[in-house]
Amino acid sequence: MHLPASRSSPATLALVLLAPLAARAAETAAEKFVLPPIEVNAAVPLPPEERWSYARVAGFEVLAKVADRAARPMVTDLQKFAHALGVIYSAIADPSAQTLDLVLVHTDDFRALSPVTADAIAPDFSVYYHGSERSVIVVDMDGGFTATANLPEGSGDTVSPFRQLHRQYLRHLLVGRNATLPGWLEEGLTQVIADIELRGKWLTFGKVDTEQNMPMGDQPDNLGVPDPLAPNPMLSGLSFKQVFERRSFLPFDQFFAARLPDGSLPSSDSTWAKQAYAFVHFCLFGNKLRYQAPLIKLAERLRTEPLTEELFTACFGVNYRRMQQELRRYLVETRHKYQRYPLKPGQQAQPEPAEFRPATPAEAGLLKGETLLLAGRATEAHETHRLAYARGARTPDFLAAYAASCARIGDQDRARKLVNAAVAAGTSRPSAFVLQARLRFDEFAAAAATADGKFSDAQVASVLGPLFKARSLRPQLPETYDLIAGAWSRSATPPTPANLAVLDEGIRAFPRDDGLLLLACTLYHRIGDTAKAASIARLGQRFAGDPETRARFELLAGEPAVAPQP
Repeated sequence: MHLPASRSSPATLALVLLAPLAARAAETAAEKFVLPPIEVNAAVPLPPEERWSYARVAGFEVLAKVADRAARPMVTDLQKFAHALGVIYSAIADPSAQTLDLVLVHTDDFRALSPVTADAIAPDFSVYYHGSERSVIVVDMDGGFTATANLPEGSGDTVSPFRQLHRQYLRHLLVGRNATLPGWLEEGLTQVIADIELRGKWLTFGKVDTEQNMPMGDQPDNLGVPDPLAPNPMLSGLSFKQVFERRSFLPFDQFFAARLPDGSLPSSDSTWAKQAYAFVHFCLFGNKLRYQAPLIKLAERLRTEPLTEELFTACFGVNYRRMQQELRRYLVETRHKYQRYPLKPGQQAQPEPAEFRPATPAEAGLLKGETLLLAGRATEAHETHRLAYARGARTPDFLAAYAASCARIGDQDRARKLVNAAVAAGTSRPSAFVLQARLRFDEFAAAAATADGKFSDAQVASVLGPLFKARSLRPQLPETYDLIAGAWSRSATPPTPANLAVLDEGIRAFPRDDGLLLLACTLYHRIGDTAKAASIARLGQRFAGDPETRARFELLAGEPAVAPQP
């Protein structure tokens, strides 16, 4: 059955409620910067240039190494999905100032762009990298073929690149809204929302189709991989009804505490993920909607309390064993009240066409290199940037990205030359100005210009100059305010209240930045404003991520402390 949807329905409120809540620096004199020479060994020619396609559409930058006919539908579908989220969850679907790049590749390139774990490359078929300035979604367009390559004939291609993209885009929005959700809840919401159907004049949300994604209506005979935390490619596109028809749920105490040996969450293509899907769907759409409010209540209390069976029971009115029984009954007979939204002509999606063209060395080098940096592959990122530079890439934003990879591998001298050139050429990336300030800060700190290690007024101004420029650009970066606080903590001249006012701006933008809050507390204590310091410390206590940090804020709420190192 379905109900007419209301914009203020409890299901809509679920995500809304789950999401949490100046010094004048001297201008740097214009300089003439000389770019580093191109490093090419004439005896060893450059490797063949990779063939990438590039498009900019609807605010996304897209780099593709697949045929245009495969990439275009992905970009069109993402625009439709983003539009659908705007209809259902306008509170989280507001476009972020942060740049989002899409990288669409075949399996070999996907593996080369994936993070390397202690044991092997991440096994999923898509990955989301969050950076403070740019984020990237990488999708393995061959995921379905890869998943079923070694499985029995007729097992079915269940890995949909469209659903993979939906899932990662939703994660991007949750991160952008500072949604701090438990892993099982974020995974469950992501699985539920990824199944939005947008068809012409109607949008359907929360509907479960028993035969979803199965060829010819068949149910899978063998889902393989008994480990509920292990990635299982046969599960990727299946509904929870299909997954658990022939297997048991993980006990709730194990389900809520599930972690891999390295402490990370299980794969989104695991039995655990499908149980999260089942539980969250049951709470939002099943049992005559009786568990929507308890789910919200539990999420709110988990912000300050650990999850125990006692807390769960206090919120839901049933213990783990009873909930597992109810979830099994829901699996057998999935009576749910999904939502169906009628779309007026003005509400219907109108995606922009994706016009791909060959990527320039600067475009390919910047986006691929950025992805590798976010994946933790600094050496590969630097090599990607170096080759693009050798092929003539000189755009200001590319130079800024190349400077970042040089700094990451420890080549600070080259990073300094490149970032200075990027700034002089007019880069619009705030991270370039932050890097310029960081390199100056580190240089002054290493020199220890004064006997007590403090910075002179000229040095403080030299660090603050690019940081105040970064403030005028978007997106805002937490590193900007961390370094401003760090510069004033090193200053030989104590800051004034007017100097520290900019930190209030940073705290409002990044209330969960423990380092910024700790430095701000100490600086306000330093100038004698203990009331302001205590106020910031109380905010830190509220959002502290661990007991040790919370204890430091408790001390700062009442007593001055030694300034932490920036």
